Amino acid sequence: MVSISYYLLPTTSTKLSLAMKLSIEIDMDNAAFDGGMSGYEVAKILTKLASKSYESNGLEVDYLGEGEQPVRDSNGNKCGYWMVTDLPEMETFIPNFHD
Repeated sequence: MVSISYYLLPTTSTKLSLAMKLSIEIDMDNAAFDGGMSGYEVAKILTKLASKSYESNGLEVDYLGEGEQPVRDSNGNKCGYWMVTDLPEMETFIPNFHD
């Protein structure tokens, strides 16, 4: 199984002011990954996702909150998912110093 997490943190150029996470999970336990072709198959899947990302209005616009999106291998079988989620706001930690 390949699992990738990519964090999209807000910047001054970001339209939305929340931190997001792109999660990709690929199960490599089917025929498309057999015979030394696993690297090639993963590359094809990631290339498809990269194209979808490039052609979208922004993954956060098109897919945030839409849930798991299927990942399919070259045989057309579902072999995982990808998902865009927002990260929970992190509370600022302020240490309590005592005299």
